[in-house]
Amino acid sequence: ASSPRLRLELDATQLTIRMEIHSYADIAIPLPGVAKQWLAQQVLLDDKPAQAFLRQPDGQLWLSVTKGIHQVLLAGPLPTRNTVQLPLPLKPHFVEVHATGWQVEGLHENGMADDQLQFTREQTESRPAILEMGSLPPFVQIERTLLLGLDWQVATRVTRLTPIGSAIVLEIP
Repeated sequence: ASSPRLRLELDATQLTIRMEIHSYADIAIPLPGVAKQWLAQQVLLDDKPAQAFLRQPDGQLWLSVTKGIHQVLLAGPLPTRNTVQLPLPLKPHFVEVHATGWQVEGLHENGMADDQLQFTREQTESRPAILEMGSLPPFVQIERTLLLGLDWQVATRVTRLTPIGSAIVLEIP
């Protein structure tokens, strides 16, 4: 199966995902999201409530689809925290995002997405930052080694210092 298009719509409280699926056989596909971050409360397959699901112990939701082209709609409330991560296990070829009040990381200008998207609430004076209990933001150590010879080179090594359990989205110049 493959996903040629994915459209995300975010507002202050809701995330809606429209996903096109091309399946070459009767198969189960992984859906975006995991229970620890965001999980859909409504799943429609071709405008009808989806019936066959599997949720793995890690929180990944799978949907059974038949051979052919299908439209999948996922909708659910967003958690009240400031940052939400959305893994894309069946990576789409083109991603379109309409986000009101959110910054999106992991999406490139050409519509290509990384394996995971991260949404961060935009802070305004009317809505201050929400203090969250739980895990601390990711912390990494960056080491750069300059190799000065006939050909100058820079070797960069990034080491994760926080526990493993969630993905990290970094921009390292």
